[in-house]
Amino acid sequence: MSKFENRSESFIQMKKQLTFGLPSVYPSYDRTVNWQFPFSMVDSSLIGAPDEMSETTPHIVTVTATLELVHTWGFYRLDGLDEQAEIDQQ
Repeated sequence: MSKFENRSESFIQMKKQLTFGLPSVYPSYDRTVNWQFPFSMVDSSLIGAPDEMSETTPHIVTVTATLELVHTWGFYRLDGLDEQAEIDQQ
């Protein structure tokens, strides 16, 4: 028996609910763009319970890409970075 066979029996499956907010974009001076994706997380068993709000935790995922990748992937059209991309290419 491998060490992982018995392990799955001892796990308690927990489900979380993630709620995403609106992302923000932050151009920087080092030829990168940073996106921040805010979200909150709560155990799904607490949804509708009195403790739901107090047990909900806020989080932020930050994604960074170079201006070259932003332009190649076409993300500048989504974030209004057209002017920034043009300035950097000059």
